[in-house]
Amino acid sequence: MLSKERHQTATGPESDRSTHEAELKSVTKQIQNMVEAISNGMFHPSMKEKMNTFEARKAELDTKLAQAPEPDPVLLHPALALAYGDKITALADSLNNEETKGKRPA
Repeated sequence: MLSKERHQTATGPESDRSTHEAELKSVTKQIQNMVEAISNGMFHPSMKEKMNTFEARKAELDTKLAQAPEPDPVLLHPALALAYGDKITALADSLNNEETKGKRPA
């Protein structure tokens, strides 16, 4: 189950931002594919309407992302480096210990 804070993040502005960014990437790729098809000689009148739809959606997403607040930075605990260093030291010690070499942890 999600904590209250995590649930708010998963449904809040940061989630909207990532959803919009993913959709913008998809729409941009669709536009590029259509431009590539046209440059390769493929054209149908229906492509113009589809391209207009893609371009309008891209502009809308660009506007939403420009107005959206930047996501909060990920903050790391100040003691994280020490904890990581301790784990690396313990790992190195166990790898160099003749009694534990080649044995799998329980």
